[in-house]
Amino acid sequence: MDPMPSIAQVLPEGQRGIGPARRWVIIGLGVFVAIMVAVIAAVVVSRDDDTSGDPLYVLPSPAGQWQLSSGVVTAPDPSAPATDERFITGGTLYGLADGNGFDGLRSAIRYPESPLPGAEWEPARTPRGDAYQRLDDSMTFALEEFSRDGWLVASSPSNSVHAYDMLSNDTLDLVAVAAFLPPETPDVPSTSFEMTSPDGPTFTVTTTPSASPLFDVATYAERVEPVDVDGASGWVIVDEQETGAEVAVTWSPATGRTVSVRGTASIDATVAAARSLQPVAADDWTAVFPEARAG
Repeated sequence: MDPMPSIAQVLPEGQRGIGPARRWVIIGLGVFVAIMVAVIAAVVVSRDDDTSGDPLYVLPSPAGQWQLSSGVVTAPDPSAPATDERFITGGTLYGLADGNGFDGLRSAIRYPESPLPGAEWEPARTPRGDAYQRLDDSMTFALEEFSRDGWLVASSPSNSVHAYDMLSNDTLDLVAVAAFLPPETPDVPSTSFEMTSPDGPTFTVTTTPSASPLFDVATYAERVEPVDVDGASGWVIVDEQETGAEVAVTWSPATGRTVSVRGTASIDATVAAARSLQPVAADDWTAVFPEARAG
């Protein structure tokens, strides 16, 4: 056997290789990184599969358990009045926290144009001076703000004091429940259809290019409760009417998209119907409703 060298042979720095220990560490790190890349890729693919549909087009899953009808695609109305959400510049919905939700809803929304066309109004005196009151079941006032070059519209379902508070910007003890923003894609069509469960209740499903699921709630509902719909923050709205209570669940599964499910069933049944909906491709939706036309 050749004698072992008494002095280690050290190569010049530029010619040094990777020692056995370092080599195995680096190989191990490479394997680890490869595994992590594969895991991340699998997660991304899974997410892509889960969100491959457009939230403007939703269907219940499994679809075979539901009877589907009355599919409609509605294009934006170019003659819509300034109260259409597409024309707002901003606003806020306020309420009183009651432990399970928010009561005493009222809102203040700003428009760049007059909201008066498209509805019936009459002159009204308010804490801010001359304004207009809308002639319907809600307490809605419109005030032109000359200093801000626009209009302020304050609403409450049935309490003029609440609307007055919004006109005077009195939000003491109130919680900001939702912020109103103009939709990112205002010219995208809306859809609607009806679905009847095996147990009997029928629900109307609407999807819109809305950025604010609670945009008009202060004109008809006193209270909302938060709810989770497949990981998205949503709201339960109970609209008390003379013919009985109507329950709606509304949420935004994606930015700029709002889905609403409405019916006369219980809150639990309406929430379950909402959670059954999944985004689908537009072609899959129109295959179910071949007669649906934009218009």
